[in-house]
Amino acid sequence: MVAAQSPRRRTTTTVEPEEQTYQGREIATPPMNHISERPWIAQVVALAGLTTAAGGTAQILGADAVQIAETVAAGLGLATGRAVLGLRRNHQRRRAAELATAIFDETKLLCEVKLRRWRGIVYPDPTRIVVRYPLKVKVDPFWTAAMVALCESRLDMSLAIRKHDLKRRRLVLTRSVAPVVDKPTLLEHPTLQRATSLLAELVGADATIEPDWADEDKQQLRAVTVHHRASAKVASPMYQAKVERILSTMLPGRWRTRWNVEQDHFVLEQRPILDHSIPRPVEPITDANRWRIPLAIGEDGQQIVWEPRDQSHLLIVGATNTGKTVAIQGVAVEASRRGWRVRVVDPKAVEFLGLRDWPNIEVVATDLEAQMAVIYSTWQLMEERYAQIVAGEAHEDDFERVVLIVDEFRDLFGAATEWWSRNKPTGATGKCPVFEKLFSLVRKGRTAGIHLVLGTQRPDADFLTGEARDNFKARLSLGRLFPDGAKMMWDSYHVGVTAPRKIKGRCTGVDDDDKYVEAQVLWTPDPRKAQHTQNQADLELLEALWPDEVTYPRMQVALDEEWLTRVDSKGRPLIWDAIIHSSFVPYGTLPDAPEPVIPEPSYTEVEPEDDGYDPPEPASAEELEVGDLIEHEDEWVVVERVFSDGESFGVEWRDDNGDGGTITISAEEMIERRCPAREAANDEAATTATPPAAEVEIGDDIDLVVHAAELIVSTQFGSTAMLQRKLRVGFAEAGRLMDIFESRGLVGPNEGSKARDVLVKPEDLEEFITTLRGQ
Repeated sequence: MVAAQSPRRRTTTTVEPEEQTYQGREIATPPMNHISERPWIAQVVALAGLTTAAGGTAQILGADAVQIAETVAAGLGLATGRAVLGLRRNHQRRRAAELATAIFDETKLLCEVKLRRWRGIVYPDPTRIVVRYPLKVKVDPFWTAAMVALCESRLDMSLAIRKHDLKRRRLVLTRSVAPVVDKPTLLEHPTLQRATSLLAELVGADATIEPDWADEDKQQLRAVTVHHRASAKVASPMYQAKVERILSTMLPGRWRTRWNVEQDHFVLEQRPILDHSIPRPVEPITDANRWRIPLAIGEDGQQIVWEPRDQSHLLIVGATNTGKTVAIQGVAVEASRRGWRVRVVDPKAVEFLGLRDWPNIEVVATDLEAQMAVIYSTWQLMEERYAQIVAGEAHEDDFERVVLIVDEFRDLFGAATEWWSRNKPTGATGKCPVFEKLFSLVRKGRTAGIHLVLGTQRPDADFLTGEARDNFKARLSLGRLFPDGAKMMWDSYHVGVTAPRKIKGRCTGVDDDDKYVEAQVLWTPDPRKAQHTQNQADLELLEALWPDEVTYPRMQVALDEEWLTRVDSKGRPLIWDAIIHSSFVPYGTLPDAPEPVIPEPSYTEVEPEDDGYDPPEPASAEELEVGDLIEHEDEWVVVERVFSDGESFGVEWRDDNGDGGTITISAEEMIERRCPAREAANDEAATTATPPAAEVEIGDDIDLVVHAAELIVSTQFGSTAMLQRKLRVGFAEAGRLMDIFESRGLVGPNEGSKARDVLVKPEDLEEFITTLRGQ
C-alpha cells in the first residue's frame, strides 16, 4: 500500500507487509500488485462534464459567444491541470513503490523509500532519494555500494552518497555528475559510474574524479585520478588496504591503487594482465640493442634484460618445470643472432639437443668428459687472450664474444666429483680441477670477452657469496623462492617469495630502474620439439630468429687419443690429461662419430617429495612473515605483506595462480600457518659442524645470544630454522648459537631434522641469562 506525502516535495513509499514463506521461515514481503489509482480520473471526467453542461446552459440562456468560450476554456483548463497533476502524483508513487519492491527482491529487506525534489512536468525524475533500512542490516561499504548500484539501476541515473546516518539507519542519495565528467559519458560507462558511487562512500561525497581513457571514443577506462579531503582517514595503511580491497572486488577487471597521501589524491588504474606465454620479439640487431639480451617482460611492459658488457655473467635459478630451460635457450638464441660463439654444457643431456644444429652454437656437450673439456677449453681461451693483452698484441675490445652456458650446476658438480674420485691421477688434488677453472672464468672472463650463463635449481652459496656474487650481477629467479634463497639472490628475505607456483615462466628480475619486478620469461621454442609437434607458430618464430650469418659451425670434442693410451703408476688411463689436451673438430670428421646418447646420470639432484613447507601450526597475525603460507577459503595462499593499525592486522595474500586479496585479522585471532621448511641436510650440517665437546665461545655478540635464548625458552622450541627466521641469520650462525646453548645445557643434542629438547624452563630463564652474561 502506498502513502504519498506532499506532492510538491516528496513521495514516500511505506510497504505494508504480507506474510509468506522464504527459505523455510516466515518473512514479510511487499505486495507486488499495481499501485491503486487515485480518484483524479473521476474528477477530470466530472470537470469535463460540468464544463460541457455549463457551455450548453449558457448557450440556451442566450449568453454571448465570447463568454461561452471563456467558460468552456476555464473548465477544460481545470480538467487538464487536474489530469497532469494526477499523472504526476501517480508516477511519483509508482517510482517509489517500484524501488522499494526492487530493494526487497534483491535484499529481502523492508525499507522505507522517499523520493524528493522532482524535476520534470508530467513524468518527473527525483534528485534526492532517502532509504531507511532495518536495524538488522550489517552495514559495510560492500552493502552500501550494492544499495547505491541497485538504486542507480532501478532509477536509471547516476547517484552519489550525500549522507549516511548509521545511527538513524538512513541513507541519502543525490543525483550527481562528477565535475570533470560530462553527464552522458558517466551514464554510458558503467565502470566509471560504479567507481563514482564507491568512491563517494569510501573517501567522501565531495571527492572528484578525473578519468583517463585508453581510446578516443571513451569506451575503455584506463585509470581514474581521485582527489579527496579524507586525509586523516586515507593516511592509515589499513584503510588504504580496505579501499583497495573493496574497489578490486566491486569493479570489473583487475585494479591497483597508487597513493599520494601528501597531495590528497590517488590513482586507481587497470592492472595489466601478464600473459602466461609471451613470444620472444624479433627485432633487427642494431648498435642500440646489441648488448641488451631480453629475458622477460613485466606487467607494465618493462623489459628484464642482460647486458653482458656491464653485467659480466648471468645466473638463472629455477626448480624443475618452472621454465628455466626456456630462459636459457632464449639467451643462447639471442647470442647466436648477434654472431657470438655459444658453447653449451648440458648435464641432463636432453635439455638442449634442439640447439645442436642451430647456427653459431659451436658445441652442445652431453657426456661428462666432453662437458669438462668444454669448460677447460674455454678457460684456456681466456688465458690466451689475457696473454695477448699483456703482450700488447690485442685490446679487450678486439675479441669476439663467447657465451659459455652451464646448466644444472649441482648435477655437474656431483657427477664431476664422483668421476674425479674414480679417475684422479696419482698425486692430484682432492677436488676436481674443472671447478677451479670455472671459478676463474667467473672472476676474469669478462675482460677476455667470455661470459658465463649458469643455471641451477636453487640459489647456491658457492656462487652467491664473496667475489663470485659480485660478478653475477645479472640474475633471474623462476618460480617461488624460499626466504633464505631470496636473501642470497636479492639480498632480501621477501623478494620473489610470493611468485605463483602454477604459472610456468613466471620470474623475478631487475628492470632498467633497478627495481625488483615480477615478469614472464619470453617464450623461445625448442627447435627439436617444434619439429616433432609441427607447431606452426613455433616454427615461424624459430625461422624469424634464425641468424642471418653463420660464423661458428657445429663442432665436437675430440679427446687426445695419445693421452688415452697412457696410464699412471697404478695402471689407470690418464683420462684427465686427455681432456685437458682435447680439441674441437668439425662435427662428423671423427671416425664413427656417434650422435649424442642420453647417459644414465651418475648423480641426480633429489627433488623434495613435499612442497617445501613445514606442517601447519597455529600462529597470530603478528607472527606471520612474508613467504609463509596461510589457509584462506580451504586453500593455502602465500603472505605478501602484513601491516597493522594498532588494533588489527591486514594480510595481503596471493595464490598459486597469481590471484590475491587482503584479509583482516584481529590481534587475538589465530590462523593456520605453514613456514618455509629448511632442508634437513643443511639444518643438520649447521648444527653438527662443530661438535660442542666443550663450551663454545660466545664472542662479542652477547645480545644476539641472549635474544636467541629468550626465543627458545619462551617458545620451548629448539629449532635452528626458527632462529634463522626470527633473528634473520644464516645456517652457520644459527648452528653456532645452537652449539653455544647445547654446551651450556639450554638444549639437548641434535637429532637430525627434529627440534631439540629445551632443558631450561621459563621460570629459570633469568638465572640462565645471568650466568650467560657473567661468562
